[in-house]
This record gives sequence, C-alpha cells and structure tokens, in this order.
Amino acid sequence: MAEYNRRAKPLNLWTSADLAGFNIEVVSEKDIQSFFGVSELPTPPHISPVVWNNALAPAGPISKEEKTFFALLQDAMQSPAGDNAAPNDLALFLLGYLGYDDDPTRVLHTQKVTKLLICGKYVSATSDISLLDREGHHGQYLLLVQQDTYYSDESSETWAPLIAKAIAAFRHNSAQRRFRSPLKSQTFPAMTMLGTSVAFYKITITQALADAVMSGIFPEETTFVYEFQPSLNLRSPDAGMVTVENRRVLLKCFEAFKRLIVVPHCE
Repeated sequence: MAEYNRRAKPLNLWTSADLAGFNIEVVSEKDIQSFFGVSELPTPPHISPVVWNNALAPAGPISKEEKTFFALLQDAMQSPAGDNAAPNDLALFLLGYLGYDDDPTRVLHTQKVTKLLICGKYVSATSDISLLDREGHHGQYLLLVQQDTYYSDESSETWAPLIAKAIAAFRHNSAQRRFRSPLKSQTFPAMTMLGTSVAFYKITITQALADAVMSGIFPEETTFVYEFQPSLNLRSPDAGMVTVENRRVLLKCFEAFKRLIVVPHCE
C-alpha cells in the first residue's frame, strides 16, 4: 500500500487501514488445537463451584472472591456506553483469579503507559490491562487486554489499537535488554473484552515490523495476527459470561490461553 498516508496518530485511533498500511493482516482461527495448542480446552483447576455452576450469586454465604465475581459481572453488563471501568475491573479480577500473575515476578497493571515511535514521532501507548514480568529495570510486557469500543465508538475494530499497543510493548521490551541483543520477535497473547465477552489474539511482532512503523514504510513481509472468537450462544454481543454454559467455555479459554505466556529470551 504505497499510496497509504502513514503518519503518527493516537494508538486508540488505529483502524484496519493503519494495519493494512503496515502490511498486517488479522486471521480468524476456528480450531482449538491450532490456536491454543491443546486438543481439548482445560477446566481451571481451582475454579469455585459457585462461580462454575450458578448464573447469579446464590442465596446464603459465599466467599469474598465469589461475591466479587458476581458483582463485577453484573456491573459489567449494566455499564453504560463509553464507560469501560466495570468491564476492565472484571477482566483484571479474572486474570488474577485464574492465576495469570501467580509467578513471583509477574504483576498486573492497569493504564500502564509506554510510547511508540511512529513515522519519526513518539506517541503515547496506554494499555487497559497488561501483565508484566518485573525482572529487569522497567519490566517486560507479557500480555495485553483492550476494552472493546463497540458501544462508544463508530469503529468496532478494537484489534487495531491492540496490535498497535503490542508493537509499543515490543519496543519497550527490546529497549530493556541492556547488554543483550535486541529482540528479533515476540508473540503477545492478547484479549479484547466487550462487556463480559472475550476474544483472544496471538500477536507476533518482529523487529522488522517495529522498524517499519518507526520509519513509516511498508514492510515487505506480511504480519499475521491470529484471532480466536469462542463459539457462544449470545443474546447480545456483550453477554459472554452471563449464562453458565458460555461462562464455562470462556473460563476454559482463559485457562488454555495462560499457557501461551512466555518471557522473551535472547535469540
């Protein structure tokens, strides 16, 4: 796309046109084995039977974690257009609840800010939620979560800002590698959330792509981003975890996805 006007712009405003301008394509995966690397989605080993078996909080005493889950689930479903606080809180809770930050060096952050050099100009990059490995001077990004703007923006291409932020995360990680060779590539597990629905992504960023974005040129090699949309029976696009059946599918996807997180190493 030599005719595309590549320019520095806020990452939240990236669209499919910006992805095409840097030779990035999103491919929809349907096969669990191909995307997650497992033949069958695993059940989270420590999931509460109350969360697993009840659409709503049951009467009687329940644990603090169970109470928090059902409260955040309800708040996320009732969140007004443009207000992503409740869905963000639900996503943050689920990542912690399902053990994404169990490793002693891993920590979950909200609104973590880094920057990306686009066409010779720096643009701020703020992740709704990020999982970082804290080893090193400023830590390394391992996973990103982006709230869907379906109800608050004319564009529903939430994967475009997510991919842009993955490029920024790659640049950040590579810059932290003092006295080591820069990263050649890194695959970021990433998610978008719309209400209580989740889509999963594998975003491989290469040094060549990051350099092309920095210089504002069209890279020769196509970058393929793989998306997995769980097959759910939804009454509305944002109602992913409302029913027990859908919730079980999504929680299993979370468990399988956790296994794709790796700390980047020197190549």
